[in-house]
Order: sequence, then structure tokens, then C-alpha cells
Amino acid sequence: MQKHKQWLLIAHDDLKASKILCVEKLITIASYHTQQCVEKALKGFLALHKQPPRKTHDLIELTKICMQFDVAFGVFLSTAVELSPYATAGRYPESGVEPLSSDDIQRAIQEAEHVLHFVEQQDGL
Repeated sequence: MQKHKQWLLIAHDDLKASKILCVEKLITIASYHTQQCVEKALKGFLALHKQPPRKTHDLIELTKICMQFDVAFGVFLSTAVELSPYATAGRYPESGVEPLSSDDIQRAIQEAEHVLHFVEQQDGL
């Protein structure tokens, strides 16, 4: 299986995990998986373009790198700003991120889904 497709399969698993965890009211962990979904989708896009993904969880940085290949990724900068802190939010006591509401996590899931579907449409994935 091609590397970019491997990234996207794992991104789908993270999206599914976030939805299941949300139902179980495990909002903090669900938010982590929304961030992971977007991170892996962006890294999948970079793999598609033979660009080795950087070892970073910073969605803003990854989005900007993706924009070098397709400026349309610029629409996801606000998503990157919102979801990047979820890589550590709640997983560590000193993360400094306020707890999310049910509405917040639903929006995060929708945004992660949007990024993932956008990446899949690039090259007909």
C-alpha cells in the first residue's frame, strides 16, 4: 500500500475514535484524536507529493507546508490554530487548555472530517 494511503487510513481511525469517545463523553481524549486525524491527513497529503513529513504535531506548520503544494489549504489555517493545542490538551495537567463543551468537540470533529475529505479529493483518493 502506498505511504499516503497508509496515513489516510490511520487518519480515518482517529476520526472514528474521536466520534466514539465523544459519545462516551470522553471529550478531552476525543479532541486529541481530532488533532491526530488532521495531522495524519496533512502528512498523507505531503506523502502523496513525495515530501517527507516533519516530525511535528503543529498543524499550523503542516498546513503551511501543504500550502506550498496547493494554496487551497489556506482555508484550514483557522482549523489548524484551533486543533493544534489538542495534541497535548488534557493529556498533561499543565496544558493550559480549557475543557471543551459538547458543541466544541462536535465542531472539532466536523473540521477534522472536512480536512480529511479535502485531502482525499486531491488525486482522487
